[in-house]
Amino acid sequence: MDNNPTYEYAEIPLSLRSTKSLIIDLYAGKEHAIARDEMNRDIEERHLDLRGQSASSDTDGYVRRALGGLPNAEYKEYVNGCSYWKTNRLELGSGNNWVYCFYFQRDQYRSTRDRKWCWKCNIGRTSNDPFDRIREQIRDAPKYPIIPLLIKTNDEKTLERYIHDTLKAKRRHIRNTDTNEDFLTCPSEVARIFFDSPDFSGERISL
Repeated sequence: MDNNPTYEYAEIPLSLRSTKSLIIDLYAGKEHAIARDEMNRDIEERHLDLRGQSASSDTDGYVRRALGGLPNAEYKEYVNGCSYWKTNRLELGSGNNWVYCFYFQRDQYRSTRDRKWCWKCNIGRTSNDPFDRIREQIRDAPKYPIIPLLIKTNDEKTLERYIHDTLKAKRRHIRNTDTNEDFLTCPSEVARIFFDSPDFSGERISL
C-alpha cells in the first residue's frame, strides 16, 4: 500500500478546482458552520502543506466562488463582519440504493497534522438506509463518524466494486482491519472516481 499518495494538485498553484476539492475534504458532512475567513486560511495552509503552490490571485476569491458553485455549500449567517458557511454531505447520483463514504475525525486530523493528502475512509454499499448501515458498522466505536459523501445508484454492487478496484489499483487498500472496505483516500477523490465510472451520467462537479 502506498502510505503517502501524491496530492492531486501538488506543484500547481491553488485554483478554483483545487479549492472545491479541499472544501469537500476538510468540511463536508461536519456539523458546524465555518467562517469564510477561517476557510481561506485553512484552504491555503492545507494546499501549501501538500506541496501545492500559492494562488496566482486572491484565495478568498476562489473560496467565495467555490462555495457558490458547490451544491452542498449552504450560507448560514453574517456575524461580526464574517459570513458563515456549512458544507453539508455531498449527495451524488440517482437510484434507490447507496454507496457511502465515511471516516473518523481522528484519522483526518492525523492526515492534516502529518501533511498527508489521504486518510482511512470506509467505502461501502447498501440497499437500505445508509445511516442505519453505517451505525451497524460502527456500533462499538467511541464516536460517530463523519459522512461526507453519499452516492445514489441502482447497482450498488457494481459501483462499489468499481471504486474499490480503482483504489486497489493505486495500492490504497488498507488490510488488517475488521473490514475489507477501508482505503487510503479522501472524499473528493472518491467523488472523482464516481464521475469517471460507467454508473455516472449528468453534469459532474469540477473537483
